Amino acid sequence: MAAETPGAMIRREVFVGRSPVGTHHDSGPGSAADWAYTGMAVLLALTAVYLAFRGDLLVTVVFIAAGASIAAVEIDRRRIRPSNRGLLDALTGADQLVFVSRRGAARYGVLAVASALIGLGAFVLAVATPTASPVRGFALFALTSVLALVQGVRIIRASATAAQFRLDRAGVAFRSGARGGEESVRWDDLRGLEYRRERLSIRMADGRVRTLQVGYLLSDPAIVAEMLSRFADDPGSRALVGERVLHALGASPRWGVGATSDS
Repeated sequence: MAAETPGAMIRREVFVGRSPVGTHHDSGPGSAADWAYTGMAVLLALTAVYLAFRGDLLVTVVFIAAGASIAAVEIDRRRIRPSNRGLLDALTGADQLVFVSRRGAARYGVLAVASALIGLGAFVLAVATPTASPVRGFALFALTSVLALVQGVRIIRASATAAQFRLDRAGVAFRSGARGGEESVRWDDLRGLEYRRERLSIRMADGRVRTLQVGYLLSDPAIVAEMLSRFADDPGSRALVGERVLHALGASPRWGVGATSDS
């Protein structure tokens, strides 16, 4: 899909396949986080059954708020961040590529934080209310709200500081942080990259290392990391920067649609 954008750049959204290399297992099914959230979901379901027979307004608010917080975190973790797997979504020009991030994901963090605060507030009021003594047995749901509060803050921070990249034949420029300035590195000055757990570390010739949040990139961060490595290691391939890189990726056995997925 292509959409015209101001200037000479054109937005391209192309599925080029998933890497057969194990770059996505950090957040894949079966992780500790999956079990933790599944356990919380079971507890919330049991609480729903209890409330059906013996309800308390404040306790019900705690339950609903905890569920809403977990839902917001799970939507972000399962649908928003993994949605870029195998996808190249970039602004392309004759000799330039721009990769941007989905900073709007912060709204899920805001929802998680707001729901958690409501749940915690209701819990405190219920504990202070003599007629709501059963709520003392629901301290675990207050803890659930605390965990969702922490996760919500992490989502807001990560999406607000998400990186964006601009590649041309001379090098790569990147920006990170809500108000961070753009920093440029020539290809010949780029000494190595490491992509792990939604972070991309760029090592430069002067010894500096910049670690960037790439979990919210519209493009698969594994594709972006491989592009950076390829252009840094192979001067001849830098001529592909721009529109031609899409055809090169589509024809590559590593990134072709027929490549074996690891998730």
